[in-house]
Amino acid sequence: MTDPSAPPGRLDLAPGYMLILLAPIAVYLLFEALLKTFGDPSFALPTDTFAEPARMIELTGRYKFMAAFAFFGACSVSVLLIFSLDLAANYTRRGVLTALAGIAAGAAVGIVLSILEPESLGEFETYALLGRDFFEAALGLGVTGYCADGPTCLDRSAFGMFRALSNAINALTSFALTAALAGMILSLARPRHDPAASAEARAAQMRAAQTVAQRYLYCAGLLLTAGITFLMAWMYWPADLIADEARRSAYRELVSAVTLYVGVGYSVLILSCYLPVMMIHIQRRDRLQTEMSETPQAAQPDLPAISPVKALNAIVAILSPILASAIGSFGQGILFQ
Repeated sequence: MTDPSAPPGRLDLAPGYMLILLAPIAVYLLFEALLKTFGDPSFALPTDTFAEPARMIELTGRYKFMAAFAFFGACSVSVLLIFSLDLAANYTRRGVLTALAGIAAGAAVGIVLSILEPESLGEFETYALLGRDFFEAALGLGVTGYCADGPTCLDRSAFGMFRALSNAINALTSFALTAALAGMILSLARPRHDPAASAEARAAQMRAAQTVAQRYLYCAGLLLTAGITFLMAWMYWPADLIADEARRSAYRELVSAVTLYVGVGYSVLILSCYLPVMMIHIQRRDRLQTEMSETPQAAQPDLPAISPVKALNAIVAILSPILASAIGSFGQGILFQ
């Protein structure tokens, strides 16, 4: 059933399609559970000595972190803006409400697990995998103009700034990434049912839908690129403060391993949404092709050339550069010793 009040040309999405979001949510929960179960937050590094000049080294890492934060935030806002304009311009009221409900549910899961769970339920945060005491002490060397404790101003450390900015960007990105995934699903929306629609019109709508799916795949890839950049920036922030060269090198390898895990997790998350959407598009195309073959016409419209192989090629093209550095570090440490 479509929205009868929608203006002509608006696209309508059946609410059931938004259940595809359950797949990336399940992937996210799985990778979080694996990390919480098999990660080691008890890992420790010495905190009594730091390389000199410690304040200058900390500041260098901090400014790199701030640059990555700005890049990640700008990408997240851009994706949300693209999605909002697309939603307002092209979809029915039911399609808009369905998409917003899906985004609210997906973002809530991300916010709970990345912000509320560590702070309210006692679960460890990702930085604990790098040595909680070391990380807090290293970033505690820095002084900022930001006051983490409100009016009392007991904590002006760089660590307080890190916590505040990380929570803010995690909340923003939870909405942005879910919007990109919901955008892929919105490519399944159709114009209000018209029994007299020609095969050419239906084929044109399929081609437009492919463009929408590709657009949001690129948005998701952009967020993953910016997210990995941000992740590496804050993980490497205290690296050069480790005075012992061998220990510093081992720390960098640890960062590469955690980055690889997170990158793989988010790549699988994107795959889990994009592939079902593409399979539905392929089924629709094949159905239209069958209908056209049963009713010969003088000029058959061109149908979009989509297949599971082409869908996988598009994903590989988007995601492979993102994981290249992390996988390269993994290969150099394991395969090419």
